[in-house]
Amino acid sequence: MVRKRKDGYYAATCRVEGKKKFFYAATRREAVAKRDMYLAKVKQYPDLDKHITLSEWCSAWLETIASDVSPKTHESYTTVLKHITERPIGARTLEDLRPVHFRTYWQDMLASGLSPRTVAYCHTVTSTALKQAVLDGVIPSNPLAAVKKPHVPHTRAMALTREQLEAVFARISNPVLLRICRFAVVTGMRRSEILRLRWQDVNFSRKTVSVNQTCLVRDGRSAVITKSTKTSSSRRTLSIDDATISLLRVQKAYCLRMKLHLPDYGPCDLVFPSENLTPICPNNVTHDVKAAFKAAGLPHFSFHSFRHTSATLLLQAGVNYKVVQQRLGHSSCATTMDIYAHVMPGADEEAARIADSIL
Repeated sequence: MVRKRKDGYYAATCRVEGKKKFFYAATRREAVAKRDMYLAKVKQYPDLDKHITLSEWCSAWLETIASDVSPKTHESYTTVLKHITERPIGARTLEDLRPVHFRTYWQDMLASGLSPRTVAYCHTVTSTALKQAVLDGVIPSNPLAAVKKPHVPHTRAMALTREQLEAVFARISNPVLLRICRFAVVTGMRRSEILRLRWQDVNFSRKTVSVNQTCLVRDGRSAVITKSTKTSSSRRTLSIDDATISLLRVQKAYCLRMKLHLPDYGPCDLVFPSENLTPICPNNVTHDVKAAFKAAGLPHFSFHSFRHTSATLLLQAGVNYKVVQQRLGHSSCATTMDIYAHVMPGADEEAARIADSIL
């Protein structure tokens, strides 16, 4: 139905799921075109008119991907999406969302003191959820496709010198924690990988350790074992030196003594278990190591700095980037080079010297 209003405009109407819709224009043809365009959109995207809010969609999306991502990833997505689900922007319906809403909100988040990395991550996860809404026919397009992700300043990986390492180790009184830290520097393994390492993953005769599973934080307090790694390339086998083999033998003797003292705790195959023969909560390790760094006058470093130190020392010793990439479990050599290119300041001069000798 189309009728002319007293103000001279034409109004075209239609009903969708019992609700009457109005479309106004200066001419009858424009009003009809607007109505027909809307009906075509409703037909193509049948859920468009259900007024789903951004918060509702993100919450539902999180439920649907729970079995497709790791527990740590799901927890990370849930945490960052609280900036959407628990804020006014989450109350907007998907059909009403516009790029300007996100541009303004990202700026507000930055102004509130949140880091560019956090805002950029929120952008990425929210956009992924909205892409699914497009695929499911809920909205015709992703409004974030027209929004530039906040720029994240590049930060160099901070490595420790040998003197700084010894200064930190001198502040660690717990022998098990000290072995964990020394093992981290030698292998470059992630905290979650070390805490999930099992004795069956250690081959004393071949002098290797294999990364097959990880230990993650649950509810911020306890630990949970996952039968997966961060990425497929994270599943790897590393060669270790004689000193590290000796460290592991000392740790194994310690574990055997603990089992004798705690026979009722059941089997435990972890290389670095807690005093109760249970997985150590990764956050506890982070907290204790951070205290050691602070005591050594190095508050800007963290447990992850051991991994950076391992990679840096290997590269400075002339180990090929590809080998370092494989030891770290990076998905590509490009990732390793992007992170650690600065640790080889003389590489460009060496390249120029070699090029000169060619001619």
